Amino acid sequence: PVMEETVRRLEAEMQYEVGGVGRYASDLFVGGNPWSLSAIWLALYYADAGKVDEAQRHLEWCLRHAMLHDYMPEQSDKHTGAPARAAPLAW
Repeated sequence: PVMEETVRRLEAEMQYEVGGVGRYASDLFVGGNPWSLSAIWLALYYADAGKVDEAQRHLEWCLRHAMLHDYMPEQSDKHTGAPARAAPLAW
């Protein structure tokens, strides 16, 4: 129940024009953008919880914001979706 509430709050508090998931609600690093790794972690949670559609939604967001050769940026600009900051990362 605690994890379910945490995920519900994450989804409710971090709304971006381009979708995605931030690190935490009050994150203002580089203006507060969605992070690829945050979306992947949330996808893993949903997959483990048996919520395959939700997991797929977050993974597809990562792929839509991937760069050439499917490299993922650290962050995506919250207004344009373009790669922001370190890119590509070697995750």
